[in-house]
Amino acid sequence: MKTDEIVIERRNRVTHGEYLVSIGDKPASGRLTWTLRNDARDAEHTVVPPALRGQGIAGRLVEALIEDARSESFKIIPTCSYVAAQFDRHPEWADLRAQASRGAPSTISEKSCSAMLSSTLSRMRRASASASPRMHKRPPASPK
Repeated sequence: MKTDEIVIERRNRVTHGEYLVSIGDKPASGRLTWTLRNDARDAEHTVVPPALRGQGIAGRLVEALIEDARSESFKIIPTCSYVAAQFDRHPEWADLRAQASRGAPSTISEKSCSAMLSSTLSRMRRASASASPRMHKRPPASPK
């Protein structure tokens, strides 16, 4: 029995793109999507239909991304859990993994943020309590 050929198509749109896999004459059967973040490609999602899982399709998509990273000299942010797991399994790819960037330095500490949140919630509760009418128990109905 002849095995259908796996073909990977690359669609690059400058700020984002995807790798699509087709098997034989069937339309796209899986994809890996990425978004440009600084000078790295953030591999966000790898999707293969359940009926096709276990055939190495997702692995081929990641290998295509790795091949392009080597030839085009870009780094990869493995946001997708599958891509991250593949990086863990392939230490030879370590040079292609983008360093996690820490956001802008925080101007307040976590403790200060927590205190501010607590204070804000308290003010909101007080304002809500004073703005809403008090609910009183109804007196029992008098017998007729």
